[in-house]
Amino acid sequence: MLASFRKSISSLDAVFAFVGTGLDELQIPREASFAAQLAIEELFTNMVKYGCQTDDEVGISLRRDVNRLVVELTEQADIPFDPTGAPDVDLSLPLTERKVGGLGIHLIRSLIDEMSYTHGDGQSRITLIKNLEL
Repeated sequence: MLASFRKSISSLDAVFAFVGTGLDELQIPREASFAAQLAIEELFTNMVKYGCQTDDEVGISLRRDVNRLVVELTEQADIPFDPTGAPDVDLSLPLTERKVGGLGIHLIRSLIDEMSYTHGDGQSRITLIKNLEL
């Protein structure tokens, strides 16, 4: 399943509808579906807020490989940003001593089993894998 969405916060309702329907059609278990939806929301929002400021779209694909859910988010981006290289957040520090940012990537890492990033030909691709219990 593949769909593209305008790179705008106003597209979130359409993203939620596509992802929810797609995960249901793929028969993704509730816990994995919840994790995937949160991760997709966080990444899409980051692409809108921090990605290249263009009117391009974000592509979202969903597929099931037997016991794995594979999600890909793609966008046109001349300048790469690899979320897999973001530093870990030190949750032991008091809030007043923490750097701003990074909690979304921390959340994704805690929900998803694998995350990878590629950049080439002006396109960034983030791939998420969630293992499914059979």
